[in-house]
Amino acid sequence: VPRSDRYSVDSLRRLAAIDLNAAYQRVNEGEQNGELSKFESADLCAHLTYQYTDNYALAIEYCRKALSALGDDDDEPRVETLYLLSTIAEAGKDFQTCINACTEGKEVAHWNKMKFEEHSFDYLVGKCKLDMGLKDEGLALMSSSIDKAIQVVDGEGEYGHLIYFVNNLINCYIAVDNMEDVLRESDHLERLIDEMEAKYPQAKPYCDQCRFDLHSNRAIAKITLGRPQEAETDFDQALAFDFAKSYRGSDPLLPLYSAAGRGGAV
Repeated sequence: VPRSDRYSVDSLRRLAAIDLNAAYQRVNEGEQNGELSKFESADLCAHLTYQYTDNYALAIEYCRKALSALGDDDDEPRVETLYLLSTIAEAGKDFQTCINACTEGKEVAHWNKMKFEEHSFDYLVGKCKLDMGLKDEGLALMSSSIDKAIQVVDGEGEYGHLIYFVNNLINCYIAVDNMEDVLRESDHLERLIDEMEAKYPQAKPYCDQCRFDLHSNRAIAKITLGRPQEAETDFDQALAFDFAKSYRGSDPLLPLYSAAGRGGAV
């Protein structure tokens, strides 16, 4: 491995997929020899722990370590790390930690005019509330944060991120049997996927995988609403994108667009 690549996210991920402890050791080595800062070291360990284990408490500990290594002016990495912390806490059902991190993250994002990130924190609070049993409040907050994020979405990463959110909300609507809402959000999703592919043709594998999910979910909603002929059309369209599923886990863009933003798990 070339020296410059030894501590890159990609090479550490490849190593972690084979031997996570070896990846941790390499990160530690990078911190010891000065190639990685204390922040970078803790941040990498947080991502690796979240992606390759279900030890949410340890991943949260690494996030806190990363945050404590930041200076007062490091607002952008602070927002990103608080977002990762929120995502991990939500996945681990540590709702209070998630809501606290979202509150802090939203405040820092607001001061720095990071509007997309502000709405992302709101989305996660909504997901927390839904998982805590506050169904209507949670879904309403998730939906309104998406509506606001659509107004400011910019750049390939944000498009991928927002598409992930809308797809996740659609799955939540299916789980609570709100099929009209599934169809409404599916229209949002289709527009976003088309926009993303038009602006970033290299994201086509990701977009096609999302189209598979889009048409599958539309078909489920239409069957439930008693519209079987329309559902059949959507099932046929979903099958046309079925090959896209083979990209899962191998396409380098997929981890980028997951809930944890640039470095999370799929």
